[in-house]
Amino acid sequence: MSSPREGSITIALNTNTSQSKLLEALAVWQELGLLSETSINIIFKTKASHPALLEGLDAWLRLGLLQETFVKRLCREHLTCALPEPSVTPKVSALPVSKPAPQLVSPLASNDFAPETPKPKKPNWIAQMWQSLQAEFSVRWLLFLGMFMVVVSSGVLAASQWDNFPAAGQYGVLLAYTLSFWGISAWTTKQGNLPLTAQTLRVVSLLLIPVNFWAMDGFGLWRHPLNWLVVAVATVALSAIVLSSILLGRGYGNGFLRLRQQQSFPLPIINYLGLSYLNWGWGIPGFPIGAVYLGIGSTIATLYIESRKKNSAIIFDVAGFRILVYGIGILLFRAIFVIGVDIEQLGLAIGMCGWFLYWLYQKPQAPSLPVSPSPRLPMIWLGGSLLVVGWLVCVAAEFPWQAMIVSGLGVWLFVNRLLKFWRRSDLAAMLAIGLQMVWLSWRLIPPSIQTWLLETATTLTHSQETPYVLLSLVLFPYLVLIVGLADWLYQRKKH
Repeated sequence: MSSPREGSITIALNTNTSQSKLLEALAVWQELGLLSETSINIIFKTKASHPALLEGLDAWLRLGLLQETFVKRLCREHLTCALPEPSVTPKVSALPVSKPAPQLVSPLASNDFAPETPKPKKPNWIAQMWQSLQAEFSVRWLLFLGMFMVVVSSGVLAASQWDNFPAAGQYGVLLAYTLSFWGISAWTTKQGNLPLTAQTLRVVSLLLIPVNFWAMDGFGLWRHPLNWLVVAVATVALSAIVLSSILLGRGYGNGFLRLRQQQSFPLPIINYLGLSYLNWGWGIPGFPIGAVYLGIGSTIATLYIESRKKNSAIIFDVAGFRILVYGIGILLFRAIFVIGVDIEQLGLAIGMCGWFLYWLYQKPQAPSLPVSPSPRLPMIWLGGSLLVVGWLVCVAAEFPWQAMIVSGLGVWLFVNRLLKFWRRSDLAAMLAIGLQMVWLSWRLIPPSIQTWLLETATTLTHSQETPYVLLSLVLFPYLVLIVGLADWLYQRKKH
């Protein structure tokens, strides 16, 4: 049997009938390993007079699919027109004039009449700030502002008669807004000529979902059996809002979750629904703290699982999990500012968020995933800052076990940096954190046992007049640990 010939083949596909079948076919070939990063050449044809051409080119430029030089050349060739030729004034014949005698002119004199090159004026800083402000006010933010004003104005108008409505009626206003936004977004999506409006309304309806569950719990709809039907209908409707967008294969805009394949059901959406459900039952004593830690733990587990997948159904760029951060932010805001949970009890939660944020953005990206357009370094600094804030929040507690765990996460962070960059500053920071962990370990001991240990050690060492020498006994094991760590690092760097 003859073997197949060596070489490559070219297959041309017709996409005039169904573009969704083309995407499905590409997904199947990618799973079979028939595609690589450089084996797809796609040619797009569109009209140069299309009004959304510049917006589309800008979107591809921000995603890294096009180079800036190519966009400039494309605009110069297809989006420019020639200037009209200036009208030529007929010259009037002049009388013959005798030429004057030539005069010698020094080279310096000819430069006196040369036009001076105008110096570029330094732009005014006020003008720069105004231009930056104008750039920020895009159509999307104007839509957000308009919808916010609608909600606020209707709330102000209904405030005078608010007490006359039952709890279910008060919540029904928020549910009606959420369903209205979603319905309008679905209608505008079918129209096809309002993509930005449809996307904005879809994002707003998605962001209102945890607020709806918060309102159900806050209005106490659980107390009356007649309101259970409202809770059931609202839960099904709100869950369908999220799941329908995922099943349709539609994302939630730049920076949110975006589907790459329709065969896989994304865990982050299940996690986001779980974060919304955790806004129930906050009247139970101790449940708000448990809800915050359960939400953060489930989010960390979800993002860890997704980051380990080679062919994940969800592409996480640097801002790819903002929706999950928003869900956690709702839980933290309600726990701290509404319920009044002591912030010392949430120090570990804040530290865990910072630690995972640092871990997620310092890990190398898979080569098969697109390069993130957003800077990774600021997110790494944000993760380290949250870790420090978490330690500062809980270090003053009477029993600082949370600060001890956060310090352990900090040690892991600097050990990871030390093994990657081999910087002395990372080693010094790691040793400093370890030293304060010795102090935290002493604070974890009950006061009665502390007193007994001090009296026993003072009696055995006869150091009643110089009790500070007992620090040598406490710090000696730490010194041995430092020596062992130094030897391990030396051997690791040597190999």
